[in-house]
Amino acid sequence: MEQKIDRRIGAASAVMRTLHWSVVVKRELSQKAKLSIYRSIFIPTLTYGHELWVMTERTRSRVQAAKMSFLRRVAGLSLRDRVRSSAIREELAVEPLLLRVERSQMRWLVHLVRMPPGRLPGEVFRACPSGNKSPPRRRNLRGYHGRTSPCMECTPDKLRKWLIEKTYQWLAKAGLKDSTEALLMAPQEQALSTKAIEARVYHTTEDPGCRLCGDAPETVQHITAGCKMFAGKAYMERHNQVAGIVYRNICTEYGLEVPGSRWETTPKVLENKQAKILWDFQIQTDKMVVANQPDVVVVDKHQKTLVVIAIPSNSNIKKKQHEKLEKYQGLKEEMERMWGMKATVVPVVIETLGAVTPKILRRTLRLPGLWSRT
Repeated sequence: MEQKIDRRIGAASAVMRTLHWSVVVKRELSQKAKLSIYRSIFIPTLTYGHELWVMTERTRSRVQAAKMSFLRRVAGLSLRDRVRSSAIREELAVEPLLLRVERSQMRWLVHLVRMPPGRLPGEVFRACPSGNKSPPRRRNLRGYHGRTSPCMECTPDKLRKWLIEKTYQWLAKAGLKDSTEALLMAPQEQALSTKAIEARVYHTTEDPGCRLCGDAPETVQHITAGCKMFAGKAYMERHNQVAGIVYRNICTEYGLEVPGSRWETTPKVLENKQAKILWDFQIQTDKMVVANQPDVVVVDKHQKTLVVIAIPSNSNIKKKQHEKLEKYQGLKEEMERMWGMKATVVPVVIETLGAVTPKILRRTLRLPGLWSRT
């Protein structure tokens, strides 16, 4: 699979070399025209057949580098200018390529799951090989900390059933009153009587603007994640409570004592013979790293591993997930070099109304204590 991806990257690089002087760096062409060629020629060449790609860390890095090589030239920059990739994408208003690949792969997976019997791709997807085969190499599962995953012996139906159970588990186990459940479900169903609903559906008012900030229509998404009047306190408090749940579960899994109430002050550093847990701690590095204060850092002394956890809360969860991975890439590399351990960035991205990305299970299985307590 990596050879196929390398061939696509080579083909895209050949396209860029061919178009370099005539299109990419030609000053007479507008930036809009260059981006049009980027979307219509370069990207299709690079991503042909990407629905079947297996995205390893090496593959993600190489695809990202190939894309940014083209965009940096369009923006008139080079690596010597030391401008971050995220800044270039924002300036050019270009969607992250890895996000597009992931979305297409999920669309293809859904298509396979829904495919009727008799279609060859669907039959191959559902096939369960049988017969004699050599015994598999024993895998080291110590990193799972005694947890079980639905993906180890999983069919699409079992996975769908398991995810549905986890999705609505809070309704069965939280012990909420009926009125509280109704209040929580109403935003998910877009059933709140906001000014946008009153203006566009009920026609009882002409102004759909937010009554607090007045900058945008007063929708459920705007109230829960986009109003600047809530940004300083309410959104930050919600973020800290979500991060605190993850932090306390991880500490409990490692046998560390944590405050029982979420309102008590959270200790910055907790440590025992198994692990060291850092909460909202600024990491000192030899090189200057802008993003050096993640929400939680887990240093597993037995496994010799680091887990850097970022917990944003936003309506665009897939975009935010890729942003966090890129944001803490520099910190990850510095910590690996300084501490001599393998580091992993785990973005726990939860939408304000509870939605998560399809890859949340695979990513959060790396976090001790999270799934064992749900």
